[in-house]
Amino acid sequence: PLLGLLGTVLGLIQSLGAIRIGDLGTESTVGVTTGIGESLISTATGLVVAIVTLVFYRLFQSFVVNQIKVFNKAGNDLELIYRQSPPDPNQSKLGIIKEPKEESLISITKRNKNNQNQNSVLNPEEKSSHSFPNSSPELENES
Repeated sequence: PLLGLLGTVLGLIQSLGAIRIGDLGTESTVGVTTGIGESLISTATGLVVAIVTLVFYRLFQSFVVNQIKVFNKAGNDLELIYRQSPPDPNQSKLGIIKEPKEESLISITKRNKNNQNQNSVLNPEEKSSHSFPNSSPELENES
């Protein structure tokens, strides 16, 4: 469409140059044809600039589309590689949080609860032989 419009404008410029209406008439007709000629020249220049920039726009747009395809393919390949590799048992699922190297207060508390649960399962003879803090012999005899 822009090339057709450019051809029309260039044709009008040549027609106005060939007619020379200003030679036939008065001073006012010369001013009108000169103004129309200047506006058509600036229109033709704008169309040439628009056509050239449109060519480069389409070229760069195709580069961007091709780069998006390349990055999508690379991302998909990386995802496949990640999903196929076996998980590392030393690494947590989040990848940030790792198991503490030292025993924490929570693990000590859990271990103590497990020990207490095991002690409650013991038979009565073994239970009486163990000493519990803050326990009195009267309470042990009542049970």
